[in-house]
This record gives sequence, structure tokens and C-alpha cells, in this order.
Amino acid sequence: MADSSITIDNLTVVAGERTLLENTSAKFKSGAITLIVGPSGVGKSVLLRIMAGLVERSHSSLHFTGNINLGDQTSRAGDLGVVFQSFALFDELSPSANVEFAKSHADNAADASAKELLDELKVPTDVRTVHLSGGQRQRLAIARTIGSSKFRTAQPSWGSACTNSALPAAIACCEPARSACTVP
Repeated sequence: MADSSITIDNLTVVAGERTLLENTSAKFKSGAITLIVGPSGVGKSVLLRIMAGLVERSHSSLHFTGNINLGDQTSRAGDLGVVFQSFALFDELSPSANVEFAKSHADNAADASAKELLDELKVPTDVRTVHLSGGQRQRLAIARTIGSSKFRTAQPSWGSACTNSALPAAIACCEPARSACTVP
């Protein structure tokens, strides 16, 4: 099996005049859940956005240097997917259509069908997205990310339903004010 770990090498992130990360290196092992802990404003979400290719190296207010590697390859935009805390689902679409929409807009979509992903994560397909429970919506967002990406990160909310089998490398962003971040 190919290495699906995520490695950060000498990453420096500067936002305006403020350095958020300086020469930071880390490895997120395949199948592991990693918590990134820090107070608001230190760059946890910025790191995830960079890893997912949602931020260009030189942006008007943010720039970064260093490398992010997926297995033995340098990351490219679209190689990583993000499950946002708000889930960003299309309520007017069915769960299957949410996953299919993401797959149809991805350069590197997963081989699994929407039905296979939704079945694996126990998301009902006979209920409109707007009527799904919070946990079902979260699992739908994870299924959509898995379907649209070869490698994934997750930014779950508290009480998340991420599973090791579903995500090669799950990275949770946590605020230290919480006593614990529980990920079953």
C-alpha cells in the first residue's frame, strides 16, 4: 500500500507582519488522528487551508515557504480535502448528490461510488440533506471530502465521528479552552 502520510518540511507562514509558524516540520501518519492545539488566531485553520491548497504561496495578506508532502510527492492543490466545521453542504441536494457534486469537480476523485462512501459512513440516502442529524451531516461532509480527494484532512467539530478507517490522516483543530477533543 502506498504511503499516505502527510509531511510538513520547514514550513514558515507569515500573515501581514505576524509570523504564525517558523521552520515547522511534522509528520502525520496514515490512519492516525492528530490534534493541533492552540488558542484562537495562532494559525491552526490557516495551516489546514495551506495543506489543502486553498491558499497560494504568495497571497496579498499571507505567504508561506516550505514543503508539504503527501507520501513521497509534493502536495498540489486538490490533493488534500477539508471537512469544514460548518460542513458547507448543499441542503437542496440529496446526500448522494452532495458527494457526486464534489466528485464531479475534483481532479483526483476517489474510486469509491457515492453510495459506497455513504454506506461506509452510515449516512442515510433516503433523507433530504436538510433533515439529517448533526452527526449524519458531519459524516456526509466527510464522505464528500473522501470522494473528492486522494488525501484528506478533517477539521471536525466537537464530538466528531471521524474514524481511522475513513481517513488516512485526520487532523483535528482544537482550542485549548476545551477540556478534551473526543474523536472515537
